Amino acid sequence: MTRLLPLTFLLGLFLSANAQQDFFGPYELADTSELFTYLDTLEAQSTRAVDSTYRSYVADYLGTRTEIIKGAVLDSSLVFAPEVMASVDQVLQRIIEANELDVSPRAFIARNPKINAASLGDGLFLVNVGLLKSVTSERGLAFVLSHELAHDQLDHAGASMLSRATRAKEYDEEVEAWNELSRRKRRRQIRSMRRSGERMGPSMTEIRDLIYANKRHSRANEVAADSLGMQYLLAAGYDRTAGFDALGNFYSERLVLPVGTAAKLLTTTDHPFDPAWTEAPTTMFGGSFGGASEAGFWRHDSLRTHPDLGLRIELLALAVDSTKVPSPHGHTQWAQREILNSYLYEHQPAHALVMAMRGLVDEGADEAPDFYYAMAARSLLEVVRAIDERYFDKAIPPSKYFPDPGVSEVTLFLQNATRNDFWQLANGIITEQLIHHPTSAHLLSAQEELTSYK
Repeated sequence: MTRLLPLTFLLGLFLSANAQQDFFGPYELADTSELFTYLDTLEAQSTRAVDSTYRSYVADYLGTRTEIIKGAVLDSSLVFAPEVMASVDQVLQRIIEANELDVSPRAFIARNPKINAASLGDGLFLVNVGLLKSVTSERGLAFVLSHELAHDQLDHAGASMLSRATRAKEYDEEVEAWNELSRRKRRRQIRSMRRSGERMGPSMTEIRDLIYANKRHSRANEVAADSLGMQYLLAAGYDRTAGFDALGNFYSERLVLPVGTAAKLLTTTDHPFDPAWTEAPTTMFGGSFGGASEAGFWRHDSLRTHPDLGLRIELLALAVDSTKVPSPHGHTQWAQREILNSYLYEHQPAHALVMAMRGLVDEGADEAPDFYYAMAARSLLEVVRAIDERYFDKAIPPSKYFPDPGVSEVTLFLQNATRNDFWQLANGIITEQLIHHPTSAHLLSAQEELTSYK
């Protein structure tokens, strides 16, 4: 039987396994039995509800969806932070109750820096920490959740599943019929089909899309979810501007720094900043380490599951008639720390270093500078490790990858400085900051990590 599960989509929703959490959390689920029983029961109920003609095909998708969610729970790709989950659930319940929707939602928070959320079908929803960082208002979060609830109520996931099941069944029937033909009849049929120009079975593109579900939500589905979601939003008492707020933030550049930040922060008494570090390089330090020269390796984050954001923003902008100041959902700083830690453990030290520096220059960062300095030092250590283990060019993007001039200075520094520079700066930052924060668990942990790495 042709495999139906859209593996690349579901797996891409979660960060890879073993997302260690040294400085906060780890927000693991103490007892998984209730959740796992719920997922198994939901899978069985959803499978029984499918027409028997396609049940075996859809059961493959539903079963693997359950396996992936369970795996994400066990490897800490999902965050079970009580306060954050309570906030998301509260907004969801407000929308559901105001619209009298028949759904028992389960929302998961994923350690994923991308600005995205998803409906997995059957009342299961996913919200990335990247979205909580960028969509900072409660009404913006409400719009996103209303949009995903609309996908759920319109059964877009179910329709997509059934469409793939239909194509899978048709393909299997073609293969079975072909296999039943005798060798002589096969040759006759091939000659006949060639003369008539008839296509012999599904194309490789169709098979690829069938197996890996490369085709995601259509423009029509997204606009329909926006429209119905807006009705849900208004019924729940939220402001019309919420949609414009949320989609506008999808375009926002998360990684932005004032020009000169690199020179200000990447310096110590014993190892001062060298202006040559931010000059345009003649070659990447890492050479061919890791194969980043392959086309498409460094791709910008994008909402590939959400086409035509510009069009959707224009449509929603027509409905904006309020200047009401939005109230924050209160978890922006928490999400920023989660994203920073996720970048570091995904071996993306450039992203992590920029976010650590961003935390230091943001207003109110003085509340926890030791955390951000520790993460900056650990990011520099990760660059050292990337050089030693020869994956530098897969850890550090090209200098023009980030459009922001201040961030580009950081990537230039990472390409121009030497291994010794990174090592000396990491040690210097930790040593100097421990003078100001001698009991900081973050700094002491980073110091231990540097000391143990030789």
